[in-house]
Amino acid sequence: VISLSHSNGCLIFKNGMTETDWNLIIEAKQVKRARLSSLVADNMGGEYLSDCSPWSLEQLNLTYAFPCATENEINGAAVRRLIKNGMKG
Repeated sequence: VISLSHSNGCLIFKNGMTETDWNLIIEAKQVKRARLSSLVADNMGGEYLSDCSPWSLEQLNLTYAFPCATENEINGAAVRRLIKNGMKG
């Protein structure tokens, strides 16, 4: 996993998410009900970017994308960018 997002921003993991990252996210979202931005101080391996979605990032290179938010945050321009950057599905 390279990225996940919510309505205020996204976390980007340039080298992929680790199991430690995943456990911190689960605790933050399911137990503490915290925002992703609160994870930056928790030795998270990712970088938090406010006011953007992963689909808006020019440098995002991935093989597969699984947009699953209810905010309809991915659009045609973002899909074209992802395909140009090598996305297969």
